[in-house]
Amino acid sequence: MNVAATQARFDSAVASWAPPSDTESLEAWFPENVGAYRRTGVDEKVSIPRLNFEEKARHATYSAGEGKSFEAAIFPTTEDEFETIRRQIDGGLRDSGRYLPITLTDQYHFQQLSEPALSGYLYKIGEYTIFVWNADGLGWLELMIEFLEAASASPSSVP
Repeated sequence: MNVAATQARFDSAVASWAPPSDTESLEAWFPENVGAYRRTGVDEKVSIPRLNFEEKARHATYSAGEGKSFEAAIFPTTEDEFETIRRQIDGGLRDSGRYLPITLTDQYHFQQLSEPALSGYLYKIGEYTIFVWNADGLGWLELMIEFLEAASASPSSVP
């Protein structure tokens, strides 16, 4: 897929995502399936020990078997809170080895270059920040697109 088509797909996925009501269950915030991945758990805490990152948030784990997995979190955030989370993740990456960060106003992507590799995408949409990450070598952009598309297709995400 070329850059323009990927960007169009991403823009469409972002525009289509609508958060469930705050009164909905944790499961309602995360699609059961994302591509080949199946949701394996939900809770209210994000913990990435190798980045010294721990926060209260809606959180889900996904697995495709054979050790392939990713995680997703959804935080209610202001602009300042988004920046605080970004700085925490960036600090943990800086402490853990070589990495490539890309920082924009409402997004932060990273690819850790030291082993074991870790990649992720933090994106602010309205009043929420969505964070997806993995250590499987999945592209952070494709992972975010697939997550948003699946979440938008879930019945609980329809306003």
